[in-house]
This record gives sequence, C-alpha cells and structure tokens, in this order.
Amino acid sequence: MDCDEEFGRRLLWSVDVKGFGSADDQRQADIQQALPQVLERAVTRSGLDRETWEINSTGDGELAVLPADTPEPVLVDACVRELAVALRRYNHDLVPEARLRLRLAIHHGTVVASPRGYRGKGIVAVSRLVDSDVLRRALASSGADLAIIVSQAVFLDTVTQRHTGLGVVDFRCVRVASKEFSEDAWIHVPGHDVHALDLGPAPGSNGPAAEEPPAPSAAPTDRGDRSDQGDRGAAKRAPKAGGGPRHAKRYRAEHVVHNEFNDQVDASNGVIGMRFE
Repeated sequence: MDCDEEFGRRLLWSVDVKGFGSADDQRQADIQQALPQVLERAVTRSGLDRETWEINSTGDGELAVLPADTPEPVLVDACVRELAVALRRYNHDLVPEARLRLRLAIHHGTVVASPRGYRGKGIVAVSRLVDSDVLRRALASSGADLAIIVSQAVFLDTVTQRHTGLGVVDFRCVRVASKEFSEDAWIHVPGHDVHALDLGPAPGSNGPAAEEPPAPSAAPTDRGDRSDQGDRGAAKRAPKAGGGPRHAKRYRAEHVVHNEFNDQVDASNGVIGMRFE
C-alpha cells in the first residue's frame, strides 16, 4: 500500500434521487439546488456536523465518508427521521411529479483514502445497496419520499442491539445481488409498513413470490470481537418471509431462542424446533 494512503473502517452514506435522469434541464437544476439544503437540514437537526463529512456529489445524489467518531445509532435513527421530516416539509406544496424522493444506503465498511479519493469494499457495497432494484421497488411501491437500506453489519450492531428507537420489525430483510456483490441487507420506509410492500421476486428466482433471505438472530454482536462472527452464522433464524404482501411475515425479537452449551450435548433422540404463534 502506498504510504500516502490510509486504510480504515468508516460509516458510509449514499443518496440517490428518484427520477433525476428523466427530468428536464430545469427540474434537474431545481433538484441539485434543493438536495444539499434538505440533507444539510436533516444532518444538522440530528446533531451531526456535515462539514466534517467527505462528500462526493454524483449530480443526482452523493456519496459521503463520515468521520471515524460518528455515532452510528444517530445516523441510522435520528438522521433518517429528520431526513423524512425535511423531505415532507420540502414536498408539502409540490405536485406529485415535482416531489423530491430519495433512496438512502448506510453501511460501515472498509475504505482506503488517498490523494486520488476513496476506494475499497465499503464504497462498492454502499453503492450497490443504494442502486439496488429492491430498494427502487420499495420506494416506488410505497409512494414514500424516502426509502433506506442498511447493510447487515449496521442492522446487527445498531438495530438488533436496541441502540436506536427503531425496532427489528421496522425493517425487512432482502437479498441484494448486483455484479460481484451479493449480500443480505435491511430496508426501512419511514411511515410505511415495509412488510406489506410488493418488492417483487428475489434475485435469480423464477417465481412471482420468491422468498426473502432468513432473518438473522438478534444475539449480541460486537464488530470489534472476531469471536462473534461465527455466532452470527450459527444463530437460530426467524421464518422466511414471502416476496408479496400476502406472504410477508414479521420477524420479532421475542421469537428468538438463544441457547449456549458448554459441554457435549447428546440430542440423538431429541427434536429441536421452533414454533411461532
């Protein structure tokens, strides 16, 4: 690695405006003027300092690398809530076609900073999430002003550990597959029941009601302790949810049963299962 480059794990945020490419020149100019104002209002009112963010404008959105000391729960909870409010205020007197509608992705991952900008797996991941078909469908199906998607790591470390005012039931697990990227992620649409939305078939499926990935356990996690990584994969999972409104099931924290065994267990004549009321 070049000595001028800096490796680290940072919070990443990526925003994209719905319908920017199909807008005429004047509408695009209006969007580019309004977007930073709306984002600035939301970030400031949540208590974060946007001036400390490394922001790369994409014309119809932005990619931001946040300072290492940014509190993740504030970004996921308060900032998202304030962004929904800011969008509602901006769109209040506008006709539906002129509304500012956003997709937002939040991830915590690896970045490499250099004089030529940022790169790394984290940058790729957050970009794939915000551009995913399933997030686009969530925004379109809900008719909302904002739809957000958080990576598996962010969901496990902030939401399931109750570091935010959002609950596990406020999110829906989906599979995002694009090019070389294929991972579980979690969608939330403020003010809407995300489980009732028609998100279409899962990537690579042939049926109209493809199943979503199983939800992970809400067992404690610690991104800094590698011993927990195996627990995530081995923990019991909630039932799978269908792809359409009639098939959607909610994942609830009280459904999780977590057992720890400190010695060999003979279950040869036993039955291990889970029942959901």
